[in-house]
Amino acid sequence: AFQEAALRRSATVRFDGARCLPIDQTRPVAFLADEFGSLVSPGSGDTGDAFFLDKAREVRVACLLGMQGLSALNARFGHYSRATHLLNNAVTKIFLASDCPETLAFFDRSVPR
Repeated sequence: AFQEAALRRSATVRFDGARCLPIDQTRPVAFLADEFGSLVSPGSGDTGDAFFLDKAREVRVACLLGMQGLSALNARFGHYSRATHLLNNAVTKIFLASDCPETLAFFDRSVPR
């Protein structure tokens, strides 16, 4: 429901049944999800979290996603490339510490040398 409402911000007006009302597109919105790897909805096509993250910047939604490691994300998506596509939509990645080999390998590949 949140994602659908946020993506509707790309419209300039909404119809309430009687009249057209303007939509405030200037106010930034934040989407914060801790343990995102366990909550993520893979979806397909125009649904799911990967689609939402792909479109979020267009409608001024900042996404802050926290997770312990990539193994849960990969398990939910069922394929590494789909999880990587989602991660590539995150412009800034903050790495703290991890014992997860998948996570360590991802960040090792991500850091410019």
